[in-house]
Amino acid sequence: MKIKNLLLKKRNNLSTSFCLESETNVLKDHIPIHTLKENHKTKVFYSYNLVDGYKYKIIIKRKKYNLKNAKLIISSLDHPYIIKLIHCCEYASSFISVFEFFSDTNLYSSVIFSAKYDEKRIKNIVYQIIRTVHYLHSNNLAHKQLLPQSFLIKSVNNEMMIKLEDVHKIKTYSSRPNSKIRGQNVYSIGLISNNRKREPNVQE
Repeated sequence: MKIKNLLLKKRNNLSTSFCLESETNVLKDHIPIHTLKENHKTKVFYSYNLVDGYKYKIIIKRKKYNLKNAKLIISSLDHPYIIKLIHCCEYASSFISVFEFFSDTNLYSSVIFSAKYDEKRIKNIVYQIIRTVHYLHSNNLAHKQLLPQSFLIKSVNNEMMIKLEDVHKIKTYSSRPNSKIRGQNVYSIGLISNNRKREPNVQE
């Protein structure tokens, strides 16, 4: 599978991406500035880094049985329209991911509450989405629930740029006959989950 080749290419980077530092050391230079989500499974917040002065998005997830596959997938992603993983650490009970901060506005809220895009900008946004989906499919990956809320958006050099944010919902898939996609509203290989044609199996 292509995902295996992708992971092999990234293997040299995994040693630096994953660390044995304590949770306190990993977050010691990060000052939380805004909590986006917090429950018994996940904590998501923006932070300010005292060393480089940049803003980051930090996700702390409680460890579970399928986390190993997820962390390998996230670490393997390398695309201009997918949010960039800066640093990650694994612990006995949790998994910490530090992502670049791109924008705090997603495509859905941008369209619904503020922006009006002309045809040229809409075409550019759709093009970026297609490029992102093509990259995933080319590496035997699929997003479990691709929505307008999945993409962050901002203006870069007077052009609208998007980045896929919820990378934890990216899974490996197989196109075996009679396989089904778990979940609702799932796109995959251009098919919708209620389509009766052959559908890939999104693996946990």
